[in-house]
This record gives sequence, C-alpha cells and structure tokens, in this order.
Amino acid sequence: MEPLSAFIIAGVMLAAAPATKRQEMDYAKPVSKNQHCVDNGTEYILPTISGDIAYPNTLGIIKFDKFNTGIAVNSRELLKREVSAYVRYKDGWNGSETLAPTSLAIDAANSFVELIPARLPFPRPMLSANGEIGLYWVLSDGYAEVSFELDGNVSFFSRTRAGKEDFQDNISLDSLGSDWFWSVIGPLDIVQIAA
Repeated sequence: MEPLSAFIIAGVMLAAAPATKRQEMDYAKPVSKNQHCVDNGTEYILPTISGDIAYPNTLGIIKFDKFNTGIAVNSRELLKREVSAYVRYKDGWNGSETLAPTSLAIDAANSFVELIPARLPFPRPMLSANGEIGLYWVLSDGYAEVSFELDGNVSFFSRTRAGKEDFQDNISLDSLGSDWFWSVIGPLDIVQIAA
C-alpha cells in the first residue's frame, strides 16, 4: 500500500471516531422530597445513616406508639404494623360514607401476611372506603390483590399481562400453604419465573 493511501485511510478512520462516541445520557433520578420516597401505593420515610428504619407513611400520620419501638424489623413486620395501624380509623375517616375496618379484617390480613413464603415479594396494603383491607402486588408479569372484608371473608384476584384472570372467593386461611402462593403469585414475577 502506498504511504499516501495509508495516510488517507488512517485519517478517515480517525475522523469518524468522534461521530461514534457514546452519548452521555441524563437519567431521571428517583422522586425524593424531604426525606420521603414517594411510590405509587405507599410513601415511605427513607432510612437515615443513624440506622432508623423506613416506616410506612401511615405510621407517621397515625401516632402508633405501641409499635414504634425504634428497632430494625423485617419487611413482613413492617407490613403487619401498617395493617395493624388501620385499627385507628373510625367510621367516616374519609367522608361521611366511609367505614372503618373491623378487627376481623385486620386479623385476617395479618394472618395472611404471616403465611407469605420467603422469597416471594411482599404486597402493599390499602384501605378502601367500605372498610375492606387489601394487599396488592404489581409485578413484572401481572397484578394480584387479596381483599379482607369486614366479616373476615378473604378473596383473591389476579390478572396477567396476557389477560388471564384468576378469582377465588371465600378463601380459608387455614387451607393456604406455600404451594398456593407459588401457584398464584409466583407466575406473575419474572424473577421467580427465571429462578
């Protein structure tokens, strides 16, 4: 190859290098405000360097001294604390027509939380205007919800991204084992499917 041709080819190759340089991306940062992390269903206080735990927002709104021990607890216990905090709501808590949850519904929800097997993601709690407590999962391959009615009746609903639905009513908590959880929640979580 002639020296002049080699020089021109090298020049063209080097000139093209800046055009293929990887562009810097400006990624959106998580929403964080006043030491709070806002998520779709629940607002959690962020942990601090001193080792404080991330309490669900309802524990900050409802003064719940009985459980505010200040020691670190696991996710299951935090979920049970938030559900237990619903005992402070009275009829009319969000308008004249709203009902408070019953102790039957609270106990059923906490018993259900105790049954969730390890390695499955924990649901988020919610309270409806009719006093019904709900626990719901928004997972990579679908949505699931367990409802605890005022009389303690338990029902389950799920829907996959493909549109397959599952509904179960009058569920007995005594009959639920880890196989039930893996069969109804496991297929909705892509991490569990991959495992």
